[in-house]
Amino acid sequence: MGRTFNRQWHKISILSQDRNKSSRITALAKAAIKLDKAVLASGIEKVGGESLLERITKCIKSSEHWPTFEDIKAAIESKNAAVHSNSVPDADKCTQHLHTFYNAWLALRSRFVTQENAASLAREFFETGIFSDIFLFGSLARGKNDSSDIDLLLLDDGTYSFLSVDYLDLQTTIFEVLMNIPFKKNQKILAAAQCGWLDCIILNDALIGVDQEYTDLVCIKQRDPNFFQSLASCLLHYDQISGSWIKDEKSSARFENIRLSSNFSRRRPYRFY
Repeated sequence: MGRTFNRQWHKISILSQDRNKSSRITALAKAAIKLDKAVLASGIEKVGGESLLERITKCIKSSEHWPTFEDIKAAIESKNAAVHSNSVPDADKCTQHLHTFYNAWLALRSRFVTQENAASLAREFFETGIFSDIFLFGSLARGKNDSSDIDLLLLDDGTYSFLSVDYLDLQTTIFEVLMNIPFKKNQKILAAAQCGWLDCIILNDALIGVDQEYTDLVCIKQRDPNFFQSLASCLLHYDQISGSWIKDEKSSARFENIRLSSNFSRRRPYRFY
């Protein structure tokens, strides 16, 4: 998912360099919206009529990774002037402001994508009473310092996993599934998903690796034919007692054995109605 959002930033960057004023306005507006979502994902909710600058001030830290406060202020003010007064900076200045927005977004992402924060999210998922097990996988589970997102594997009784697997090709996104989960406070989680900082796979605990038709349909959705073997190699299990991620050889072995059956193409489509 991280690559998708990097491509989106690239497209915005192209707009910021356009000779057309409307394109540059769009670039600044889109960048500001992305930063606004990043601030919300960081846990800074909007109180009353707080501006984006007021909210982001709460999470700015002195760091070589952060743009200066003056640069952030200038970028936001330039966006406001462009959107509300049609006072649009030239392409060079617009690109400079875009880099400020992007670097602030990256700094917030770096703070969000940690194993500690992933454990906090897992606790929020468990508090819904819906999920039987939660796992962390991907680059963050491997201990990579510059991971672009948190990858969670969630197991349930079918209530939400049947939506996310998309049996009927209804194009249900993980964001739409998360919107329906009764979190105590869901704004942070939804904003993180919109930023591309949180990606989830929800599977039926009773069927995955047991029911071959279900397992085949899950496997065929993955781009990597060895997805579950790769997942199993770095899988961490959320321990509710300690509130931390632990190695679980039994779970790793379970997912390592999940494979697409050799005769999948001859099977009829799975139907649950």
